[in-house]
Amino acid sequence: MNKNNKRRLFKFAIATLLGSAIINPLLGKNSLIAQAATDIPVLAGDAIGWDENSATYEFSETEAGSDIYTLTTTITDSGRYQLIKKGVNPHQRFNAEGYDPANSNAWDYVVSFGVDDFAILYPGTITIKVYNPDGSESSPAGDYRFTVDYDAASFPLSGTSAYIAVGDALDGWGDPNQNIAANRLTSIGGFDGRYMALTRAFSANEFKIYIYKTWLGGFGFDMFNTAKSTAGTAIEKAIGSDNVKVKVAGNYQVVVDMVAKQIFFHNAGSTYKTVTKYDGTTVIDKEMAVDGLTYEPCYIRRANKRFAGWYTDSELTIAYEPGLLTADLTLYGKYVESQDTTLVFYDPNHAISSGDVYLYTWDGDGRQVTGEWPGAAMANYGHGYYSWFFPSTHLPENVIFNNGLPDAANVKTADIVWELGKNVYNQVTETWSAVSEVHHKATLFGIQILNHTATCDATGSALNLNSADWNDTLRNQYDLVESDVKTYLKTAVANPNGDLLAQAMARYDYIVKKYGTVMFENFLDRTIPPSGAPLVSNSDTNNIPIISLLGVVALISLAGFKLLSKKRRYS
Repeated sequence: MNKNNKRRLFKFAIATLLGSAIINPLLGKNSLIAQAATDIPVLAGDAIGWDENSATYEFSETEAGSDIYTLTTTITDSGRYQLIKKGVNPHQRFNAEGYDPANSNAWDYVVSFGVDDFAILYPGTITIKVYNPDGSESSPAGDYRFTVDYDAASFPLSGTSAYIAVGDALDGWGDPNQNIAANRLTSIGGFDGRYMALTRAFSANEFKIYIYKTWLGGFGFDMFNTAKSTAGTAIEKAIGSDNVKVKVAGNYQVVVDMVAKQIFFHNAGSTYKTVTKYDGTTVIDKEMAVDGLTYEPCYIRRANKRFAGWYTDSELTIAYEPGLLTADLTLYGKYVESQDTTLVFYDPNHAISSGDVYLYTWDGDGRQVTGEWPGAAMANYGHGYYSWFFPSTHLPENVIFNNGLPDAANVKTADIVWELGKNVYNQVTETWSAVSEVHHKATLFGIQILNHTATCDATGSALNLNSADWNDTLRNQYDLVESDVKTYLKTAVANPNGDLLAQAMARYDYIVKKYGTVMFENFLDRTIPPSGAPLVSNSDTNNIPIISLLGVVALISLAGFKLLSKKRRYS
């Protein structure tokens, strides 16, 4: 079989495999007829009762065949709620952990507590939508989840919250002390529901924060920020538990901050200044700056944007310096539009790992895009070249590269701020640089060239290369490369001391020039230098797996899929 026929057969086989992998599932899914859900949701809760047959709180399908069920109702009292199955007793519940805050304007003012319960933190008129209540894989509504949206008239959120302080520092631990309405936290006006507070006398004893009429929550000392509390020295962690222990009896104010996800303990009567924050001309937050405490602005996330600092002028030229405020303050956030980005980690000396490298990421509000420590394994292409694809919605601000091993065996970089506009971190120089997506993809093919020519004799005195491997395998992989990458490879710089792509081009040019196009086809259609290009060193090529380009594409796809499956968003 000649070379052209081999290439056609190779491409036909790949196209057939890809076609069957893509088309068959689509045919199977689209051939199914959407049916009404077997289990109809009913809203139940401490404030509205637990009737599984309630017509008032029964959901109805938004549109026939949509498999989306909707209920609009007015919540007059915040607290614990459940989604239960219509007509089923003993109750069976829909998973409360399916709450989707990213696509709800209730945001974190609805909180899930395990699989059964969720709390609605403020009263108001809400619309709850349950998608695919049966959890069917063929549902047109996608995965099971539910959203909660307040109507416009319910904003700003205010009133009595679902949080209550309970313990011997107040009125005791036992039932029914979690039902004492006087100990519930209420909103502080002017902050759109961000702060909930309780001011009263506390005895020298212990307490926690719960959900009204339940023992859900149990937020203790670890949630309290004593450094930003005017009475922080008056409390400590109780021995043997996470209870908050009040050391000195007195009048205090407990404040829950829903944006910072912290609780403060102030002296009763503490005063504050108001900080208004903008993104351009849009107000994005109002924050309390307590008098007598150094004010450090709380991080505010903006969709599809990277945060780059707070400024006191709208032109973003005067950076805010933390300090005591003597008057209300206006701050302007610097936000940069995010783009889909491939992050590259280059560690040619294997300082972090000779195998997999793990990527740990986080933002100013604690969001961990690639999971808990040590993060997720990056795609490994050999030669110390690793990558991870981030969609614009999940672009983190800080990174650590590490070997993924536990405890003392873990080797890692320092905490690294991901520089804006850069996407390649070089471990040798500890610096950031930027390459285009087409350069990255060209590098992946360049690595294939380096792998397939690992036995090349740098002196040129012996021919140790397999021409069939070059003309068939490598050429077939090249045929699958995107057209813009092919164009880029044709004129890419060749330099044995450059980056991996430049090294690969130097070796390619040398081989084609040294042994001729009859034996080694110039399938990149490059202009070969008259004297040939010097070879790169063959060091660091032993035991490097030869990854086909399909494998490379699969690794990139898997990395992206894993990321999106953790933080899926729905329109």
